[in-house]
Amino acid sequence: MSNYRDDLEALSHENEALRRKIADLEAERAGAKPPAPPRRAGVGLVIGVATSVLCMGVVAALFVSRPPPPPAAEGRAPVAPTTDAPINITITVEGRVTLDGELLSDVALSDRLAMYARLRHGQRAVIAADSSVAYSRVVEVMDRARAAGVTRISFAVAAR
Repeated sequence: MSNYRDDLEALSHENEALRRKIADLEAERAGAKPPAPPRRAGVGLVIGVATSVLCMGVVAALFVSRPPPPPAAEGRAPVAPTTDAPINITITVEGRVTLDGELLSDVALSDRLAMYARLRHGQRAVIAADSSVAYSRVVEVMDRARAAGVTRISFAVAAR
């Protein structure tokens, strides 16, 4: 019985193949091309999407991770920092400011920071303030540093 079913299935497959062959021959006589076998569009689509995502990632990495170029002073190339030591700005309890240990007025602080920004381009400034100093005073000193051209500012925190 099983043999009969196998023979019937084989004849069915042969019959289908012959029908396709006849259809192809009739189409060839009529001048039409035989229908193309179905293609797998999924592979091309996956490759296209993967390439697009890769390109977008590369472009995004170029623009996102690149830091802005430092500003050139009056058309000249920036001067390399002369030392790795940070610029130390301290705000006392009274709100007075010292720069690298020297007590300065606000105007003198701005002038000195502008000079440091030109000579020690890219140098980090560290602001240390007593905990009782008003927040607005700390922000004022930080704004003066930025206005003078200091771009890297951090804060010192006292250990408890």
